Amino acid sequence: LPISQAVFSLSSATGACPAGQPALHRPPMPWGDDVEDDLQVYGAHGAYSYGGSSSSYQTQQRGYAGSGGGGDHAIAADVPGAGQSEPLGTLREDEADGAGLTDKLRGPSDKFKRDAKVPDCCCSCWIAQRPVTCTCCGFAVLLIAIIAGLVSLPLEIETNFDSFLITDVESSMKLAAFESAANMRSTGSKRRLQSLGGQPAYSTKDLLIAYELNSPAGSQGILSTKILSQIARFEQSLREAPGFLDLCNSTHPSYHGLCDPGLSFSSYVLPSLEIREGSIVPKSMILDGMGFDPVPLRTAFLVAQQHGTEKLFLPTGYDPDVDESAEVLRTMFRFKFQVGTVSDPVAKRVESARQINQKWEKFFYEVLIPAFSDETDRVKLLKETINIWFDGSGFKDYEVKRAVGMDIPLAIGSAIFIHLYMLFHTRSLLLAMTGPFLAVLSVPLTFIICGVFFQTATVSFANFLAVFLAIGFGADVIFVYTDTWEDSVQYAEQISDRLAWTYRRAVKASLATTSTTALSFLCNLASVIRALRQFGFFMGICVMTTWLTITFIYVPLLLIDEIWLQRIRLQLRRRTHDEVTMKSTIFSAWSYIIYRLRWLLLLLTLGLVAMCIALIIRDVKMGEGLPDIFPENHNQNRGVAVLSDFEGLGNAFSTESLEPSRDETVCKEDDFDEMNSIRCVMHWCEADFAEERPKWEGNGTCDCKRRLKTGCDPVAQFAPVRLRMVGMAALTSTQLAATVGNHLLTGTGVQGVQFGSGGRAAMMEAQKEVPQLLQQVWETGDTTLDRMMEVSAELERTSPTATCGWDEICFCTGFLQCKLGSDWKTTLDMNLPNFRRLESSNLLTDGDCELDDVECRSLARHEQHEQMGRSLQKIVFSKVSISKRMKVRSIFGLKAVTDVKILGERPPEDMWEFLPSFDLSDPWAQRAMYFYCHDMPKELKVTRIWCWFNDFRNFARANNGRFPVKAVDWAASSKLFVDTSDGATRGARYIWLEEDVIRGMYYSIEVGMHKDAPSDEVLEFKDKWDAYSKEWNSRAPGSAKESFHVSDTWVRVESNARLLTSTAASLAILCILAFICMLAFTRSTALSGIVVLCTVTVIIILAFFITSVMQWTVGLIEVVAFIYFIGYALDYSLHIVYKYASDEALTREEQPKYIGHNQLRTSQRVQRTTFALKTMGGATLGSAITTAGSSLFLVFCTLTIFGKLGAMCFTVTIASIVFALCPLGAGLILCGPMRPGRCRGMCGDQPGAVSNTGGSAPVDGRRE
Repeated sequence: LPISQAVFSLSSATGACPAGQPALHRPPMPWGDDVEDDLQVYGAHGAYSYGGSSSSYQTQQRGYAGSGGGGDHAIAADVPGAGQSEPLGTLREDEADGAGLTDKLRGPSDKFKRDAKVPDCCCSCWIAQRPVTCTCCGFAVLLIAIIAGLVSLPLEIETNFDSFLITDVESSMKLAAFESAANMRSTGSKRRLQSLGGQPAYSTKDLLIAYELNSPAGSQGILSTKILSQIARFEQSLREAPGFLDLCNSTHPSYHGLCDPGLSFSSYVLPSLEIREGSIVPKSMILDGMGFDPVPLRTAFLVAQQHGTEKLFLPTGYDPDVDESAEVLRTMFRFKFQVGTVSDPVAKRVESARQINQKWEKFFYEVLIPAFSDETDRVKLLKETINIWFDGSGFKDYEVKRAVGMDIPLAIGSAIFIHLYMLFHTRSLLLAMTGPFLAVLSVPLTFIICGVFFQTATVSFANFLAVFLAIGFGADVIFVYTDTWEDSVQYAEQISDRLAWTYRRAVKASLATTSTTALSFLCNLASVIRALRQFGFFMGICVMTTWLTITFIYVPLLLIDEIWLQRIRLQLRRRTHDEVTMKSTIFSAWSYIIYRLRWLLLLLTLGLVAMCIALIIRDVKMGEGLPDIFPENHNQNRGVAVLSDFEGLGNAFSTESLEPSRDETVCKEDDFDEMNSIRCVMHWCEADFAEERPKWEGNGTCDCKRRLKTGCDPVAQFAPVRLRMVGMAALTSTQLAATVGNHLLTGTGVQGVQFGSGGRAAMMEAQKEVPQLLQQVWETGDTTLDRMMEVSAELERTSPTATCGWDEICFCTGFLQCKLGSDWKTTLDMNLPNFRRLESSNLLTDGDCELDDVECRSLARHEQHEQMGRSLQKIVFSKVSISKRMKVRSIFGLKAVTDVKILGERPPEDMWEFLPSFDLSDPWAQRAMYFYCHDMPKELKVTRIWCWFNDFRNFARANNGRFPVKAVDWAASSKLFVDTSDGATRGARYIWLEEDVIRGMYYSIEVGMHKDAPSDEVLEFKDKWDAYSKEWNSRAPGSAKESFHVSDTWVRVESNARLLTSTAASLAILCILAFICMLAFTRSTALSGIVVLCTVTVIIILAFFITSVMQWTVGLIEVVAFIYFIGYALDYSLHIVYKYASDEALTREEQPKYIGHNQLRTSQRVQRTTFALKTMGGATLGSAITTAGSSLFLVFCTLTIFGKLGAMCFTVTIASIVFALCPLGAGLILCGPMRPGRCRGMCGDQPGAVSNTGGSAPVDGRRE
């Protein structure tokens, strides 16, 4: 205690701090007077080390501000007891070689006294006097800024992961401009809106359920009666759920049936049947799914076709004529709520829609999630055979929120781990709680900074990842400050001096790594991915903000914890001398091991890197498209993939569609009543096997039966004849006039009839298609479903005894024939000869398809049938499923803004503008617009096109008699077409109106290219579109040119093509910036190069982990990980290298005794390496443990995107710390620079250094 009081008195006397400075009153040193301690004493111009453990003490002049020295001066003086007669207290200023001591420690027993003065740094004296004030003010300013910022800049959470793929390639910016313009366009003329003023406005919510077969289920697959019955019962239990009923009852009454019973194929297969007495043929069927006797699949399919719902239920390309089985099935429940009328204020409708959205979200969480995770016996039995997936309006956002909610325990676990390790490392509850909290606060603070200066208010999932990254980087800075503060007790006594000592060493060390890490994020400004570029800038600012908050708020907390909160520390007593030096002892031993194994470590590292490169080259696979953010078997991954096998709802069942009829009439095969044929949905008969006839291909032989009519008026002039032909839908004029006409005049019962004048021509006009005929063999269950046509004729009766007429059925295809009554008589067969048809050379045939390509063969038959009997037309057919085909949109009259904005987002209204030269009143412009979609070459693979001018041309020719219309008539004609047209391009969907003037237009074009085709094929296809557009623009008049085309697929392939090049550029810039930043702090090109080399090595290890260990394809997430976690690859190596270059390394670290005096270069390298490991090894290891441990929790997240990022972060952290503590040390010992930051002659002639073993050792003068 007297010694401490003397030190405090001496400190006050020397003016270390202003009067009133509180000094730390500490108990005597716990290791006692018998243990010698190496101390360092600071003078006005230098620092002096002395102690009993060495035979000399040294001083080293510091380059402090105000000192006159210009270099390093090493001096040594003997301490008492070491052979020097003069005690330390008599040390003269001239003995310090100019580095004078202003304050002297007197007395031979003062070996534990610390320095009397440490130069002030970062206002350390002021902070030491007022730590509580500084902390409170810092927290107040920080919290006020965050609260005020969040109030003025409300957060908008972005859950649409598709937005993360937005790039600044030209196709992406054009697509964004088109979508922005489409969202902002007028919806129609004022007259159209006025006419709809009283119409109700709706908010539509869809629930889609997909069933996928997961085990064999017979020849019919998922369409077997057993599975469909189970599906029907499951859907019934879902409809009976209270929440389901409540929501369905709140829908508009006109659409109630769309949610109860909904639209399900099981309703068509299992209808309630009203069977005719003594027959198997029903009179009617009620489509409720409650029936016990299933109807044949062909029947259900036919009824669904009649309702236009077959595409809703069955996968694209399904054709029961080819294969009745299916592996997937879809059901839809539509909830259509009225939110007001079109004339209601927008705010009122928006509020109603908001309330409906809340109900819908509640329905998702409280009804659907329990229903689909129900483990009742019924659901268990159903899930043994099929997988159940579901999707609906807004469900992806709900699933993301639910997944994040499920991952909250993992986040809590990660936070607990961080706090526990912080508590273990700092031994302070205060520091363990406030340190990570300060790091987290830097994220909203950065958001506010970016929002104020760059007007960004959207928070994506990447910003949530910023919390994790900020804690990781913050922990690194926290450990540096904490360890430096704890080490300061060995070199300074007063609080202000310890604080100055901490700031002088920790600020520069942490700033070196922080600035380099910030630059590693800022290098993402070179990326073409907009979100990655903005997040890189965000994290660059966030890293610096984290450093500032910890530097100016956390460091004063160290003082508060030391002065007032020692009693609640994890360790109540003061650390012993052995505990203080344990860390140094461990890292000294580790340095010795590295020295002994230096060559082995480097050779193993080189071999490992070479092996990784070879395996990367072998295993690398490039991925395309958006990454999967959910697990493979998740509802939003596998379920969405299953649902993509079906036609989109826009084509399968649009929002304007009404509920189909639930009660359907079924006609018998011999029911020729015209009114019944109109009402019935199909014809049905019980059949027998017959001689098989080939499938109808336009010619063949038909087996015909007639039923004669009797009881007609003898004086009747005409005999009505109705002929139905099973297996076809239409005949050519030649077949009707010749073959069918002649057949009607021959055969059974023909007597006294003939065709009158124009009779054959009238018959040619009277052919029509009637509801199809289902023929069913009850005993075996065999069925056929065939199209059927009807021909009507009026034959002239030439005598009173002439035939009254007849009904006739001809079976022209298949192996079944209806069991007809006894009044049906066989007549002559009808032979339809070959005929010449004009067909398109592009017609798809069975020969174009593989044998096992069921979908292709189905499309071939469908297209051949549609082509039959038509005149020559130019059609391009495609084998690609309709739901998988690309969509291209050609835009006219708009100009996309393609200038790249580095930071922030361009407002939607600034993404595009109207072309002032666009004028469709010019007849030449109208001609050019029409021929754009009329003259498209075959190489563009156009399968369907929605061309506004094609419909307008037909409209103009029907109304005005000519096209193009004159300029003076254009305004009236175009307005009339927009208001009254009922064609495919009706209304204002495809145009931009401004005061009833068409300012822009687009065509929607479907092409026969698979939207997931390989990138090289798509790029080649895009080049053809570019060439066509360029050629058209060169020929178009000035009032219509400057068109461009967009497609989602263009964006995908161009983004993938640019992704790797931009990533390589970002990594190159990163290495250059890291080199420059390290060079600025160490002034050593060798050390800067070593840091870059370590960074590249860690990147190689990460690439090896991705491609070879995990066997992931290299896609967007993997590229993002390279950029996100590259800071970890820099951090730890940079810490070690920075301390290696420190001037203190040779003055505070003893020369290794296991190295001979003739190996001075190696000795000094070992000294520097050991010093770097001692001073920074603990902080870097602690930071790595915190980051790696917390990243393990990410691996188990529901969202696979976080799982992948967690695994990669863990790998990068482990690789970085291992390389920093092992191969890096070996490399520094073997080839580290002797005098980093100095060239020969800059600071003296000798590259020697002061050693704690005494004196200065000469080194040869060779240049480093």
